[in-house]
Amino acid sequence: LGQHGVLSGIRRANGRVEVRKLSPQIPARAVKDIIGCGDAFGAAFVVHYLTHGDFFGASRFATQIATLNTNFIGSLTRDKFEKEIQPYANTAT
Repeated sequence: LGQHGVLSGIRRANGRVEVRKLSPQIPARAVKDIIGCGDAFGAAFVVHYLTHGDFFGASRFATQIATLNTNFIGSLTRDKFEKEIQPYANTAT
């Protein structure tokens, strides 16, 4: 879905499949680079899911972090992370 978010789905214990369209709460300022966004999504999803056990919460969080990652060209430095992403990482759940 690109800038519009992700479709996220899970099969529940009762066999029912639940699918939701999740959009970033904070849109990218200007997409500069998409390289590494899948890695950012994967890492953010795993950390959030292991911490909170909420599949859709983890998907929402990962979508936001990956979206914020598009604002940068190349590797994300610690300074950029602390200034541009960490404030949202601490509140996006």
